[in-house]
Amino acid sequence: MSYKHVILATIAVIVVIGLQLVNVDKVLEGINTIKVDENKICKGCNIVLISIDTLRADHVGLLGYERNTTPNIDLLSNNGYYFPNAYSTSSWTLPAHVSL
Repeated sequence: MSYKHVILATIAVIVVIGLQLVNVDKVLEGINTIKVDENKICKGCNIVLISIDTLRADHVGLLGYERNTTPNIDLLSNNGYYFPNAYSTSSWTLPAHVSL
């Protein structure tokens, strides 16, 4: 394993531990989100990050596409948060995932 891989693995572990220590509600405070159901309380929730580099936003049901092309993503959105202003650090998948 190269020195670069050790550094990246160390950073990943630190980020994961940090996320375990942070309250999800505090993280989401002040971030521009659209809460799908305002009556739901997210105490001790899990975070699921879906990263798809070959999916067109204009073909997703959650974003207004009329055909039922993404039923599982649409179903997940019924119980979660939608971030309309999500930005990537890169236009290429590999460096974008490293920044996560």
